[in-house]
Amino acid sequence: MSIKSVQKQIKTAMQEISPGVKKAPNRDAEITGTEALAIVAEAEKNGVTVGEGKKIGELYGKGVDRMGRLTLASPELPNDEFYMNGGSREVFDNFFIKYNLPYGANTQVHTMIVGEHADDAGAHNDPGPIAHTDAIPENPNDVVLRPPVMPIVAPEPGTFERIIKGQVKSMLESGHAQPLAPSKAEQVEKQIQQGVRVTTYQVDDKTTAYVVGMNVYAKVQDEDLKGDPITRWYSAGTIPMF
Repeated sequence: MSIKSVQKQIKTAMQEISPGVKKAPNRDAEITGTEALAIVAEAEKNGVTVGEGKKIGELYGKGVDRMGRLTLASPELPNDEFYMNGGSREVFDNFFIKYNLPYGANTQVHTMIVGEHADDAGAHNDPGPIAHTDAIPENPNDVVLRPPVMPIVAPEPGTFERIIKGQVKSMLESGHAQPLAPSKAEQVEKQIQQGVRVTTYQVDDKTTAYVVGMNVYAKVQDEDLKGDPITRWYSAGTIPMF
């Protein structure tokens, strides 16, 4: 839509768990797969521009993998860095590849293509298969990118499952998953038992993810202070939209 609207979506992803629900100020910044899809979707409204692509590329450059840290809970992430969780890296990489933007997984490919045509006139200004259109009112100094025409390819098998599992795991680890009240948990269990629009994924030996309609829930088998088994239910956001 515009650089400003993309920046606003990024800010929302960094600050809110869901619309109107702020992330705890003492928690590390993170972007989940669902939030990454929302950022990309905002950029794709009325066509992706060079400036919007650059903004998302700059964001990507500050992302780190949680498992790449020595501990799961760093005191503070420096230099505006954030954790990429729940498939967000995959979402951004697919976006860069789709629009042939020189970021993320597409950086090396883009560099190789430019290098092969370094002797051609204007090669460094040629976006390759992408065509530029006139500037749009929302971005007076920007131009819209058109992705190369290509067949629609379905996501690889297991992509949705990986994103859901990653989303549930990251929200539980970061404390952003919302505990369900007993009455709500009972209602969710009844929906699952009915089996209507329900998909189940085993996250680990204690955690099960349930996609119920558009909502994602997590059931965690835990122990109380006495060591007796206890089941805890959490809301883990909504499903990503492909």
